[in-house]
Amino acid sequence: MEEVLTMGSSNKIEYGNMMTLIMVEKSTCFLGNAHSSMDATITFQNTQYTVPAWSVSILPDCYTEEYNTAKLLDQKVLTNDTSDYLWYITSPLICTRKLSSFLSVNITKGDPILSQDIKLRVKTKGHVLHVFVNGRHVGSQYAQYGQYSFTFEAPIKLNLGLNDISLLSGTVSLANYGAHFANVHVGVCGPVQLVSQRDGTEMTKDISKYVWNYKVGIHGENVKLYSPGSTRGWFTNGLPTDRIFMWYKLYIEINWTPATFKTPVGNDPVVIDLKGLRKGQAWVNGNNIGRYHVPNSFLRDGNENTLVLFEEKGGNPYEVIRIDTVTIERACANAYEGHRFELACNVNQLCLGKKKCYIHVNENVLGPTECRVPQNRLAIDAICETTTSDEAMKF
Repeated sequence: MEEVLTMGSSNKIEYGNMMTLIMVEKSTCFLGNAHSSMDATITFQNTQYTVPAWSVSILPDCYTEEYNTAKLLDQKVLTNDTSDYLWYITSPLICTRKLSSFLSVNITKGDPILSQDIKLRVKTKGHVLHVFVNGRHVGSQYAQYGQYSFTFEAPIKLNLGLNDISLLSGTVSLANYGAHFANVHVGVCGPVQLVSQRDGTEMTKDISKYVWNYKVGIHGENVKLYSPGSTRGWFTNGLPTDRIFMWYKLYIEINWTPATFKTPVGNDPVVIDLKGLRKGQAWVNGNNIGRYHVPNSFLRDGNENTLVLFEEKGGNPYEVIRIDTVTIERACANAYEGHRFELACNVNQLCLGKKKCYIHVNENVLGPTECRVPQNRLAIDAICETTTSDEAMKF
């Protein structure tokens, strides 16, 4: 498409009322509506298209609309499984005579939406939504009980002049496959509205069709603060607690040198006990471990490891953090005759002193049962020898 757009010839068709169509090389089409407040509907090649006010629709094949500058985009499409987070950003302009987004709808001074009591209302289909107005956090809301469609609403304060509205949509364990996956919208779906009350009547102004900018991921992800070699921008004194969107790198108390927890002995699963923190992600040696389980393959054999935390919801990292291994103390299982039973701890004389053993479930190995049943079954209740390895860390 780049070659077509930069070197191809174009043809422009005027539909009237500030609506135009530009066809490039008869293969790519752009529908442009330059009217500041009125949507436009046209018929092109026997297909009807509606283009919101002050927006452009892109048809890569001159038939299918792939994108419109005034429509909120699907989070899963933009992030493409590279981040849990997507920013939606727009900038309404408040002035003494009109309220508008740059290049969008104008409102006269007497419009009832201009009041001392303005709220922002956002319909989303994400798992979490964080809302900022002019750089100030005005609220967050999380999906409840698996209902990933909710409406956020909070009072806001707008200034005369340009105002920045930023919506950060987040997902947690979002499914990336399944029936009709492509048809399920994720993220801010709209409408996004400014809401006020006048004489007991609710007045709304839909800003969903304003010009929105998108940014995938959060700053710390983009600059790779989780990398063990990241040294710029870290502070060691007066670390804040109970604040959202904080990054912490684990430190030991001796001379406040960068964190180094040693790899626990053995092959038992390793977990991180993050008491005091609420919701976030963790990286070990630059590897994202998600919600705090540590794959052994991420650890450096016999060497020191770096732990970096991103706390989204706000917590206190000063409480003790433990690096633990987990060992199963007791196991209960059963297997039918004719099968092989695998166990990873000690069972009677067949497995005594071994870390793993196999038991063939048949009368030749275990002896006759004298049970009058069609098929015998072996049941095992095993108590395993356990070892605990942990290391306490502080910030």
